[in-house]
This record gives sequence, structure tokens and C-alpha cells, in this order.
Amino acid sequence: MLSAGKKQLLLNLAAVFLWSGFAVAVFVRVILAGGTHRSAYDCFYFAGEHFLQQLPLYSGEAHGYQYYPGFAAAMTVLTLLPFAVGALVWTAVNFAVFLFGAWRFAGQFIPPAQRAWFFIALLPVAFEGLLNQQSNPLLGGAILWGAALVAQHKWWRGVAALTVAGWIKVAPLCYALLVGAIFPRRLWWRGAVVLALAVVGVFLCQNYEYVVAGYRDWLDMCQRLSNDRHDYRDMFTLYEYLTTGAITRGAPVAEMTGYHLAQLLAAGLALAFTLKVYYRDRWDAGRAVLFAYAAGAWWLMSFGPSTEIPTLTLMAAGPAWALVAAREMKNAGGGRFG
Repeated sequence: MLSAGKKQLLLNLAAVFLWSGFAVAVFVRVILAGGTHRSAYDCFYFAGEHFLQQLPLYSGEAHGYQYYPGFAAAMTVLTLLPFAVGALVWTAVNFAVFLFGAWRFAGQFIPPAQRAWFFIALLPVAFEGLLNQQSNPLLGGAILWGAALVAQHKWWRGVAALTVAGWIKVAPLCYALLVGAIFPRRLWWRGAVVLALAVVGVFLCQNYEYVVAGYRDWLDMCQRLSNDRHDYRDMFTLYEYLTTGAITRGAPVAEMTGYHLAQLLAAGLALAFTLKVYYRDRWDAGRAVLFAYAAGAWWLMSFGPSTEIPTLTLMAAGPAWALVAAREMKNAGGGRFG
């Protein structure tokens, strides 16, 4: 019979093998397809190209680009490379940032004996976002790293990682807001500084008129998306079926429907429980930040805008942590995890 140390070594090797094999498979796929098959890379490549040439970002010509203008400015780096080479670089950055963030998150929140299980459980949830080269792995890795940094009281780097990741795609700001509710005096003013720098920094990359127009178009697009249903795969599907008896696609959503109210109530519930565990139940900072991440993942997966399989990469650590926590508590015969 294998000793506990050898079992742990085999488990660690299994996690490394699974992730290495998956990464190799994705890179081979990108090489063979040139970053064009079932890939979101072209959206970022052409957004960078449009930004360089001062072309509209949100007219649909940039392959459906919907992120904040500064992200397009950052993507101009990709336009310096051949399209296929840029696809490889983008894929490498996605994997590196996501796995680095997950490694820091696991180092902070997951017991050593459970970290291999955490990475094994992480792969099925993060699979699609990494496979189709969306931005979710990049942003998800930054959020995981930010959560670990805040738990260590490294305020500036933590708030920068959480806030910028949320600012790029907006919906993941739920993580920054929930963590900020735990440490308001430490994080809110730092978050405001980070956002101000993110807003102003874009003006250093292009002329004033173009950037102002880009921000205006971005805000208009965000407003339009908030009032249009775009094939939701989350609670909206259940809500629509229960209230209308059917599920439609592309149907307009009223400015304040019962579902929007449910979104707000769910967000309030996540906030209330986050505040409860820290201020009333007196959880330590690390466990409270972990709870805030889990609450944000629950809200984003259930009530966030246009939840789909690749979006799960943004919240992959939530289910993975829940699985290893359940396993740890079962092995311990019940009790607290961590």
C-alpha cells in the first residue's frame, strides 16, 4: 500500500499532467487553426487594430468588441505580430495569468493536501474559456490573485487586480465590490485611484476626441446591453419560462422587470452575508475574503449578464473550492474547512 506521501506525490503529478496535456492540446489547436477556429482572439486583435487606426470600436466592425477602451489600447501590442503568432501569445498569456492567479489563490486559501484536488476540479470549469481564447481566463486569474493579495493585506496590488479586471468587463466588479465591503477604509479610496488612472491612462494612447468618443460609445453599448436580452443561460431563462411559458432569444428587456429586481435582491443577499460573516460572526480576513469570492461567483453564475459556458472561467475557483472543502470536511468528520 502506498504511503500518504507517495499518494500526494501521485496526485500532484496527476494535476500537472492534466493541465500540461490540456495546454499542449490547446496550443496545437491554435497552431493548426491559426487562431481562427472557435476563437475569440480575432475580437481582441481587431480591437487593437481599430484603436491604432482611430476607427470606431463598438460599431460591430471590430468583431463584436464590448470591453472598455483601455483594453483595446492594450491589445494594440498584438497587432505588431502576425495574426497566428499573436494568437499563440494571447493563449500563452491567458494560461500564464490564470494559472498564476489560481496558484496564489490556492496558496492562500487551500490546505496543502487539497491543492492538487483544487487544480483537478478547476480544469473542467475553466476548460471552455481557455479553449476558445476568451478574455475570461486573463480576468479570472487577476481576480484570484487580487483576492489572495487582499487577504494578505497587500492593498494596492490587490485592489488593482480586482478593480481593473472588473472594469474591463464590468460584471466581475461584483468581486471588487464585495471584498471592498469588508475593508472599506482600506480599499475604496485605492479603488477610486486605480479607476481614475485607468480612465485617464487611455488618453495617453490616442488623441482626446477619439478617446472621448470611445468612452461615450462604450457607455451607450453597456446601456443597450442592459436593456436587451442576449440569450441568457442563467436564472433569466427560468424566470422567463415561469412567467411566459416560453423561452425566446433576443427579446427586449424592460428597464426594470421582475428579473432585474431579482438581480438586485440577489446582489443584496450576497452583500449582506459577506458583511455578516466578517462583522457579526467575526471571521478572520482570509476566510471573509474567500467567502466574498464565493458569494461573487454565485451571483455572477446565477444572475450575471449573459452567463455562458466560457464565462464560468471567471468563477471557476468557486465550485472547485466547494468540492475540495466538502472533501476536506468529510475526511475530517465534519467541522470547519481551512
